[in-house]
Amino acid sequence: EAPQGEVETAIASIWAEVLQLDRVGRHDNFFELGGHSLLAVTVIDRMRAAGLESDVRRIFATPTVAGLSVSLGRDEATVVVPPNLIPAGCQQITPAMLPMVSLTQEQIARIVAAVPGGHVNVQDIYPLAPLQEGILFHHRMAAANDPYLQHAIFTFDTEARLHGFVAALQAVVRRHDILRTSVAWEGLPEPVQVVWRDAPIAIEQTAIDPAAGDAVHQLRDRFHAGQHRLDLQQAPLLRGIVTEDTGDGRWALLILFHHMVLDHTTLEIVQQEVQMQLLGRGEELARPKAFREFVGQARLGMSRQSHEAFFRRMLGTVEEPTAPYGLMDVQGDGSAIAQAQRA
Repeated sequence: EAPQGEVETAIASIWAEVLQLDRVGRHDNFFELGGHSLLAVTVIDRMRAAGLESDVRRIFATPTVAGLSVSLGRDEATVVVPPNLIPAGCQQITPAMLPMVSLTQEQIARIVAAVPGGHVNVQDIYPLAPLQEGILFHHRMAAANDPYLQHAIFTFDTEARLHGFVAALQAVVRRHDILRTSVAWEGLPEPVQVVWRDAPIAIEQTAIDPAAGDAVHQLRDRFHAGQHRLDLQQAPLLRGIVTEDTGDGRWALLILFHHMVLDHTTLEIVQQEVQMQLLGRGEELARPKAFREFVGQARLGMSRQSHEAFFRRMLGTVEEPTAPYGLMDVQGDGSAIAQAQRA
């Protein structure tokens, strides 16, 4: 059914643009159309720019165009995320500068001690988003393989183009606070993320054996995400490994990155921005939204009890674990499987 009225039409237009759809009906569900929490933040920004004041929790509570339109007329308090109070060049971060987290001066000192450059290199400190808390839990539970460590591989025909790509990627890292973020948890009342002002990407060069076959395959096999871990307490949560294929003159770059800061959607955004930087059009990119805004909306917009109640309603009929083909007795994590067949 087509949207009705100016407000529904405006909301549907924004959803269609953000979700890259031709059209959106008034009863279509935002999340069933492919939306997720990060895109919800983008939708809220576009709505506010169009004069439609709302917040992320309303999209979760009323995820249809019609429902969201009705909710805009309700007298509900808008979530106000407190501003970052750490000034540039700050020599001493105090608890009063951290409105989103409760830390003592001693705890702040512990966090800052792990950041190169100390206080002046700390831009912000705030808690994890709920999803990040789950990712950190599994990272710490995994004794060896980190289930949230991923990789991407890029190839270049010249060393100059490789260096240009790395420089462009570093420029993108400087733009986005989430890409300059580390995580701290030891000795703290709750895990926090620490935004660094300067976080250079670590690039390691390694040699491969020309007689052993394709350089990309060797690089992937040697630095497979299932065989390595990233130190979440050091930003950025991505690392580059470079090798030269002396056989055909190509260069290959493998980027290890953590799902704590990058997923499939944001990786596409990073690649698009890298391309803009390489074309000399970096100044055309819109000013990025601070990740603290998303965290604030997620944590302040709805209580933890409300989140738990929502998932209890959603999963209330699930009484036992589910697994593919009902196979529960599985040994290992699957990383050693080269090929699997079902008879």
